[in-house]
This record gives sequence, structure tokens and C-alpha cells, in this order.
Amino acid sequence: MTSGHVRNESLHSDQWMDYIHREAKALCEKKNWQLQIRRNWSVRHQVVSGNHVSSLEWKLLLQNEPVAIPENWTEVTHDESYEGSYYVLSYEYDRRVFVFQHSTFHAGMDNPSHDVTTYSEIHVPTLKNAHIGLYRYIHWNLSESHHLDGIPPDRWLSCHLECLVNRFPPNRFCIT
Repeated sequence: MTSGHVRNESLHSDQWMDYIHREAKALCEKKNWQLQIRRNWSVRHQVVSGNHVSSLEWKLLLQNEPVAIPENWTEVTHDESYEGSYYVLSYEYDRRVFVFQHSTFHAGMDNPSHDVTTYSEIHVPTLKNAHIGLYRYIHWNLSESHHLDGIPPDRWLSCHLECLVNRFPPNRFCIT
């Protein structure tokens, strides 16, 4: 990471954090879930003041909601108690990509399930990747409220997140 990249991320980091928090919070309120913001595991050794939007994760915690265990998770029984059902959202600033972790099962302390993570990427249309959504890119960036490579409009991210939670089960964690 170049110093120019860090400086550029620093300028917009608060705006991105506010946007992501608003969008994740909107979905959590709609679903009656809880929301946590935490530092990504990969940066927990760094000084907190050096963190930017790419250093954070938003954990969407399901509240007493029954979740079907996929049949291919044969290593657990269906009556096992779980310590958590959640989704994890992060943002890779340099790639302009939201990463939404789902459908991952971690069981026990020494289990091969810890080697695998399932996620979906949500690409923010920019000039560099305009082929993804040229119309959206032009529409956003011609409006007065957005700038080149800017933050998407309100409800854009929460709409994508809702589609993903309706399509994929949450992550599950069990210490047994």
C-alpha cells in the first residue's frame, strides 16, 4: 500500500464508515438484529489510530431467529447448540468492493471448517470498473450529491445486503 493510497483512504474513511454503518443498521433494524463494529482480525496488532474503513468489519447478529442448517454440514448434528449466527460485512477501499461473509460454519477449535470462508462481493461502480454498471456509474456521478468514485446512494448497499441474506444462510459458530 502506498502512502498516497493511505492518505486518500484517510480523507474519505469517515464518510465510508458512516455510509456503511447507516446501511447495515437499516437492515438490522428491519430484521430486528444487532449490529457490532469491530476491527478486522488482520489489523488487531496495529495501533487503533491507524485504522481506516478497510480495517473494520460490521457484524450483523441474528436474534433468536431459527436458521436451517444446510444438509452438507454433516459434521454437526441438528440439535447442537450454537454460539452465534451472524453475517460479516467489510469494505476493501482499494478495490471498491464490499465483502459479505455468509454460509460459513466453524465448529470446534481444531476442525478443517476453519480453513474455508464463503462470501459474496458487491462491486461499487467506478470509472475503473464501469463495465459492471456504466449506467449506474454515470447516474451517480452526474448527480450533485456524489463525486467521482463516490459513495453509492442511500439504500443501495442495504438493498444488496437484503438480497444476500434472503439468499444465503448466516455464518454459524459452535465451540463443541
